[in-house]
Amino acid sequence: MKSDFLLIGKVAKPHGLRGQVKVHSYASSSESFFAGRKIYLSQGEEMKPLLISEVKVQSQSLLIHFQGLDNRQQAEAVSGSSLYLKEQDLQNLPEGEYYWYQLIGSRVYNDQGRFLGILEEIFSTAAHDIWVIRKASKELLLPAVEDFVISVDLPQGEIRVRDLEGLSGGIDSGNDH
Repeated sequence: MKSDFLLIGKVAKPHGLRGQVKVHSYASSSESFFAGRKIYLSQGEEMKPLLISEVKVQSQSLLIHFQGLDNRQQAEAVSGSSLYLKEQDLQNLPEGEYYWYQLIGSRVYNDQGRFLGILEEIFSTAAHDIWVIRKASKELLLPAVEDFVISVDLPQGEIRVRDLEGLSGGIDSGNDH
């Protein structure tokens, strides 16, 4: 059932007395959380829909008030719960843009077809996203910019990147697919 849902955060703890909760976001930006958005709260096997009525962005988390959570006791009852979005509720992105969940797990190859590793993590910097590509105990950090990324094939789960000087220095140069 959860295959239609994307994990986007977790309720950490209540905040104040009026039902607000502190949420740790797993989304690439806090813009995934906005007033009027329907979020699904996982309670065991049940996915309970909740409507966001207010969001305040803090440094490392979000303060969210959901409709129907009106006191601290109700907020405590949802602490530790995971928060999901329905995949169908996501906006379509422009050509060439992807949600992180679509890219993570992809096999990454250089422009000569040499396997560099698996895209396992993505994080944002002020300038652009950074892809963390791992192969065995080696790690490669790749800026997700047009100069490096040649193609993304979501159905095949493959990404091609330019092999610029020193790019694969952190990953062995064996030709193992």
